[in-house]
Amino acid sequence: MESRHRLTIAQSHVEVGDPHVTSDNRERLGILRALVEPLVRRLSEGGFEACLAAKWSVSSDARTWAFAIREGVRFHDGTPFTVEDCAVSLRRIRDSDITGELGTTGVIQSYLRESRIEVVASGRLVIELQRPNADFLDVVSEIPILKRHDIEEAGVRLVGTGPYRLCEVCEERVVIERNANYWGAPSIVTTVEWLALPSSAARLDALTEGSVDVAVALAADDRDGIAPDQDVALTWVRTPVCTVFMLDLMEGPLLDARVRQALNYGVDVPSLVTTTLGPDAAIPIAGPLTSRHLGFDGGVAGYGFQPDISRRLLDEASPESPLRITLDVPTHNPDEAVAMVARMAETLATIGIECSYSAHADRTAYAEMVRAKKLHDGACFDSSPASTHRTLREKFHSGVKGPWWLGYDNPNVNQAIEEAEAEPHTTVRRNHYRRAYRLISEDAPWLFLYNPSVLVGARRDSQALWGASFEGCVSPI
Repeated sequence: MESRHRLTIAQSHVEVGDPHVTSDNRERLGILRALVEPLVRRLSEGGFEACLAAKWSVSSDARTWAFAIREGVRFHDGTPFTVEDCAVSLRRIRDSDITGELGTTGVIQSYLRESRIEVVASGRLVIELQRPNADFLDVVSEIPILKRHDIEEAGVRLVGTGPYRLCEVCEERVVIERNANYWGAPSIVTTVEWLALPSSAARLDALTEGSVDVAVALAADDRDGIAPDQDVALTWVRTPVCTVFMLDLMEGPLLDARVRQALNYGVDVPSLVTTTLGPDAAIPIAGPLTSRHLGFDGGVAGYGFQPDISRRLLDEASPESPLRITLDVPTHNPDEAVAMVARMAETLATIGIECSYSAHADRTAYAEMVRAKKLHDGACFDSSPASTHRTLREKFHSGVKGPWWLGYDNPNVNQAIEEAEAEPHTTVRRNHYRRAYRLISEDAPWLFLYNPSVLVGARRDSQALWGASFEGCVSPI
């Protein structure tokens, strides 16, 4: 395909910041993906490919990982890329001073803490972990490699090895240009401009007027604002996100699995998706993973809307009648949470559950509140890791008690996670994760809702110029 001079992308914000700050913000990561690179890159269809590491290996006990560094790579300023840059970047990201967004501080560090990171002959990086982690590439793929000099002396800058280099950054826009000395295949577009347009309506207007080429995260009903004769194509981009209510299993009525199961049977998720997100915007889920995750088991039917079963389970559990619960919801991320819980409350009332809710406008404080386990009976959250290991370890392993663990304790789940951690063979590891997935689905420590997609609009002549990562991040090709 011939090069194109310019591509303009509209999204809600263009905040970038320190690349080593842990984040699952797709719009931020979409920009970073074009500028900085990790040792290995997660493919859009799953799995991994070599990036700054030409190849890698793992020991039979899944504790020692070795990476052979790609030769002939240079940073945007012409500085040669070396294995020392990798070592310093990994050591920095495990530093306790590196923060995270929305309660993620320390999450990535926990996988590298007390590990030995050593540079050996012939441009090889060896990492010895304290405990087995056969899914360590999940972590490595989230760590951008920055210049050693910038980290140690000059201060972190957005000078990477990626296919584009940074030209301009401010609150309203980011401009990048094609890296003429990129080690990989040359990018199609020479200049990319990201514009911050906070509202979906503004992004749609800019797209239909032709002032932008791509608009990210449109609302489902924005489709009605596109006339048939307008040269715009719409694409649903899949994500690995699970929108759920994490339930408090430290105390209260939801300690009884029958009550949690009744809650799952008592919510009409397909209707909820249609009324609060719009048709085609999400897929109901049966457990803590999506069909994109390693270990997902399509044979697990899940719950479905079955109010008669809900009532029977509540009768068996004999909780206070009517059962009263309070759910916490943020006013954004997910944006539909308040409307969703209000509709859920109407349905749950018909099966004998009085559901009230508490809305929280400060999203950062909300995340920290849940992390501190100071929620009511449950809290609405987007469970976003593309990593099955991270999802299960951080949220369900009662021995780890990760940041989003809320009291769930099943020794069989712990065992399945630990057996997966120590198993380098993907097929066997998948079976361990499937076992954990089935057990968690049955125990219902969460109210399982849906896997949302992102609606992206693009001018038809720009449709081949952008792509989406496994995580749903939109970037130029």
